[in-house]
Amino acid sequence: MSKDRSQWNRPGYPWELELITFCLFLSSLLIPYYLHHYGAAEPTAATQVANTAMDVGRQNLSTQFGFLLSLGLVALYIFHLAFTLMETGKITATPLHLLSPCAFAYIAYIRTADVGNLEKTAFNFIDGSSAQAATLVAVVGLFVALLARLRTYRYMLNFDTTSWEINTPAAIDASFFRLTLQLYPLVYPPRRYLASNEGLVIEGWFYAKPIAFQRIHSLSRINGSTVMNSGYYYATSAHHLVRIELHDSTRASYISPVDRDDLVRFCAQHIARRSPSQRASPTRHGIQHASDTQSGTNRGTARGTSAGHTRPGTRA
Repeated sequence: MSKDRSQWNRPGYPWELELITFCLFLSSLLIPYYLHHYGAAEPTAATQVANTAMDVGRQNLSTQFGFLLSLGLVALYIFHLAFTLMETGKITATPLHLLSPCAFAYIAYIRTADVGNLEKTAFNFIDGSSAQAATLVAVVGLFVALLARLRTYRYMLNFDTTSWEINTPAAIDASFFRLTLQLYPLVYPPRRYLASNEGLVIEGWFYAKPIAFQRIHSLSRINGSTVMNSGYYYATSAHHLVRIELHDSTRASYISPVDRDDLVRFCAQHIARRSPSQRASPTRHGIQHASDTQSGTNRGTARGTSAGHTRPGTRA
């Protein structure tokens, strides 16, 4: 049993992807500063004569703008950390761990090219062209995507000895465009869904999300008319949606397996077999149910006590 628990442990923080993001953030923040203050060539006498007041003013304005941009970069990285920490333990890699490195690499490239246009530096081969920027972003994106896929593969090795009773791909059709309003299908594209006697795994192209049956409160089929409900959509079709209510989340998760009926039937019977002692600790669903049950019991007890109570000295 301890082995099963270790298999279904939630994924840890993706430190390797965070390290790449942090390094590119520092590059976008410090490289332009270094080039501006230390990388410029020593001005010659002719260059000093050519420097006019307009050139000095333009350079000062560029310095002030660079300082404000640096503050914006720090705020952007703080936002990145805040979002990824919210997702810690739920998924092997978040979308920001794929998008943020590309964004910081692009910003570093643009800022380096701007400094190179003002001063002669060792990076004068950077011309600021769209082709160079697109190549850099593509290389960084491919590298972090491969790392995220490798991290997912390593995590799925925990289930090498697991016998998957259900292995169904994600259904995809034209209704996918209705789901794009939720944004999640775009940043969490699902690949397949796996179910065993212990739980369910949502596997994407660059992430894996495990859900043990102890965490599931209910699971049901829904039609496409409720697509606008708020929640986490790990789905690619509005016609195959399955709603998953979790004990530890106030928002539902949605999936779209091809074999929807088989998956729902299999998972429902295992959820129903869980005794209260095997379930997770009381949460909003369990607490509310227990509160309603306790209130009804107290009211019944009060009525019984009131009906059977007699004053002293009287015959019952």
